[in-house]
Amino acid sequence: MSTKNMHDGSVHSQFSPYDTPFDAFTNYMNVLADFIVRVEEQYPMSIENEELSALLTTIRNQ
Repeated sequence: MSTKNMHDGSVHSQFSPYDTPFDAFTNYMNVLADFIVRVEEQYPMSIENEELSALLTTIRNQ
C-alpha cells in the first residue's frame, strides 16, 4: 500500500499484486470487514453468560 514516489516507492510495486495503493487498501478493508462478520457470527454480541459478557466488554474497551 505504499504511496511513495520515485526510487523509494519503486521497490514496493515489485511485490504488490495490486495496480494501485487504493486497490490494496480496498482489499485490506474488505478482509477486515469479513473477519469482523465471521467473529460476530461465532461470538454474538448478546451472550447470556454474564462472565463471558463482562470479558467481551473489557476487550471492546481496550
